[in-house]
Amino acid sequence: MHRFNRRPIQASIRGSGADETEPFIDDLREALSHWASSVAVLAASDGDEIDAITITSFAGVSIDPPLVLACIANHVSILPMIREEQRFTISIL
Repeated sequence: MHRFNRRPIQASIRGSGADETEPFIDDLREALSHWASSVAVLAASDGDEIDAITITSFAGVSIDPPLVLACIANHVSILPMIREEQRFTISIL
């Protein structure tokens, strides 16, 4: 069994330009305002491989700073990749 240091993953929203953070925060606010309860896809990549899972345990926590919550069981195969890479993508369906 693997033991991992539990710590939050640093959130970031990136655009193509340095001053494009505000439109992405607006997009996050808009997306989260339509999320009641449904299915989302959480994906992560280590550069060579992409892994993804469907999740229903997802919630917006904060707009500033941009924070979301996704609950993933310890036995799910994507978890070590997320912890190692410290980033992931959530697609709201």
